Amino acid sequence: QCIEAALQKHHAAHLADELGQKEDFSFHVAVANATRNSYMADLLRFLGPFIIPANGMRQMDRQELPAYRDSLRAEHSAIADAIKQGDAPAAGKEMRKHLRRGLQFNSGAS
Repeated sequence: QCIEAALQKHHAAHLADELGQKEDFSFHVAVANATRNSYMADLLRFLGPFIIPANGMRQMDRQELPAYRDSLRAEHSAIADAIKQGDAPAAGKEMRKHLRRGLQFNSGAS
């Protein structure tokens, strides 16, 4: 439920033409909580929402932003769906793919 609520809030932020950095962070915290790995959840909360880099989105051409947001939503949905299905390996795979793409995007790599 928390993961789904975080997904909806993140999507609403994008619909409101916001970057959704805080909402993206909330999604990641909800996922960490779902893993029952208190260390990871505590670490995320300690680091705060600034670990979600938004520089790439700020610098993105306004015409490219909707497609990027759609891909971000699809990645988050794939993670959430795997968790809902109780498929930990798939959830981990989707999260690693999401984080890798985010690192590439925000470092300027293609």
